[in-house]
Amino acid sequence: ENPPIAISSWPYYLSSQSNISLLPGIPFTKMLSVLKQAKIVLSSTPFSRNGSNETVLNGLACGALPVASH
Repeated sequence: ENPPIAISSWPYYLSSQSNISLLPGIPFTKMLSVLKQAKIVLSSTPFSRNGSNETVLNGLACGALPVASH
């Protein structure tokens, strides 16, 4: 079984994939235009287990498939 991938390890594991973009933190005003270009939005939110994350909801609103950790 493979160990879980820590956020800091993502560039190492995914850098060879030409169809995956790992972006740094971006302002909300730019985030919506980025989400409109995405097909899948990954949302790792270990601290918001009892509610929704706006990335998930905004991804849905922009036509992307959200995938969340919890």
